Amino acid sequence: MNETTSDAKYSYDESVVQQLSYIWGVQRVLDDFELLRFCAKEFQENRDSYIKTTSSTFQSLERFEIVDAATLFELRRANANEIEALLDSYKGFLVKEHDKAFDALRSKEPSVKKACSWLEAECRFDPLPWEGVIWGGFENKEAVSRLRTYRDEKSELPYRKHPKIAYEARSISHYELAIGLCHGIPDRYVMEMERWLQDKLVSIISDWESYHASEYANFSSMPEYVSPQPFDVCFSLCLLCEIPRFRTRFRPELDKLFPLLFRFMLPNGTLWFPEPRPTTANKENIRKDHAPSPNLLTTCLLTNALFALEKEDWIEQYALPACEWIAGRQTTEGGWQDETFISMDEEGVLATYLSSEALQRSGEYRFSHNIRKGKKKLLELQTDSGAWESKFVDVSLISRKIIDHFVEAAPKWGTGTIRKLDRSGREFVQIAQQLLAQGGEANIKMAIVALCHGLEFQLYALLSTPSIETNIFRKDGQQTIGAREAMSKLREHLVANGEIRDVSTLRFQSQISLMISTRDAVVHKNASVSKSDVLQWISEVEAFTRHYGRRS
Repeated sequence: MNETTSDAKYSYDESVVQQLSYIWGVQRVLDDFELLRFCAKEFQENRDSYIKTTSSTFQSLERFEIVDAATLFELRRANANEIEALLDSYKGFLVKEHDKAFDALRSKEPSVKKACSWLEAECRFDPLPWEGVIWGGFENKEAVSRLRTYRDEKSELPYRKHPKIAYEARSISHYELAIGLCHGIPDRYVMEMERWLQDKLVSIISDWESYHASEYANFSSMPEYVSPQPFDVCFSLCLLCEIPRFRTRFRPELDKLFPLLFRFMLPNGTLWFPEPRPTTANKENIRKDHAPSPNLLTTCLLTNALFALEKEDWIEQYALPACEWIAGRQTTEGGWQDETFISMDEEGVLATYLSSEALQRSGEYRFSHNIRKGKKKLLELQTDSGAWESKFVDVSLISRKIIDHFVEAAPKWGTGTIRKLDRSGREFVQIAQQLLAQGGEANIKMAIVALCHGLEFQLYALLSTPSIETNIFRKDGQQTIGAREAMSKLREHLVANGEIRDVSTLRFQSQISLMISTRDAVVHKNASVSKSDVLQWISEVEAFTRHYGRRS
């Protein structure tokens, strides 16, 4: 299978999962052995203290089922010298088994399936790896600490009982997982994090407005008091704009923050990266003698955030010109590299992913060659275990994002008639988000009407794609078929192609049907609708179009 194309799928190889689980299990057992060795020496005169201190270590060893029961029994009863001998004799065997399993894993070719296997193995090995959630300069240690405490208290969370749920949850992002938008975390923690984020965004807007109004705005460097710096903000916005709930919740703040970022734009649509220190030189002289150079990673982060935000005029003015420049920065080997951050992204994993992702989201055919080369390079950069690594981000997050990139989960901007239909649909969804953010009963009612129109346009875009090409007009050729009939036609096509069973329904079909019925009740009977319901329907409409849009 050529996994540089849309043939790549979310699937894993159980044999690779087992190999990885065994390798990590052996590594954990070797760490536990060192702890037992230390405790045996430390408490050799106090047997009770040794047993009490090592109880959790023995529970860990039992969990992995790598050390046989007889050896564990001996380790519990042996004295310090006997434990030392037992560990030494067993350690050699484990190292050999570890190397043998890793050699078998290394022999498997790089692939998306191997990456999915790595993610599945990690979720089974540690379903909730929340070891500090840092989100590109946005960090709330107190909230994360409370979440971790809640997780530890609730050992029967769905993740622990059903590893598959953890695998699906990780497909969203570590940040969403951490703040509890998936399975089992109380909504009050989500609301708390939203309030904290809103305060943070307002603070950044205030600092940046002051900066742009000051004398430092005429210089090529930014004073240190302006924090976070442009790169950190773009990194955070790239993740935030991926989450429909946040795009709606923080629309007023985003509409203020993005224009402040645009002030760092160069004529070719790229962002230059001001150094975090003041200077006495005049900006015009600097441009003449030492012109600020564009920064690849910052530009890619902002470009991807703009595509996720789906604001047409900003995409046309800033994102598409930036894509032209990004394509021109591709190396002969097919990857991308940012010299400014070379120490944090030595092999260019993050730069290559973000660049290729931005070009793919543009939907422009002229970038298809760049995307193919970029995906080929990403497979070359895959580690022997199947993941991708960059010092900038958590290995699970970058691996999940690259898997999505291969499967083409992100919606494309597109061209032509289909693009216009899709754009209109996205704009109506944005209008619904804006109305919802304003609040008030009338605005909430108008929001659900706009949302249904948005879904209808996007359904027409799906049915108009070359792979389906279904007529979206009634027999008179003047009136369109409507959302309900459009969903029925989409389902009929998927059944005919064998993509779903005849008795199956579309994903989110029941929720969307309820939304359309509620819209009818609002329009014809002046019925009431809650803000929380409309907010949920926005997420489901976006998930629906994202799921069925990537197959076209």
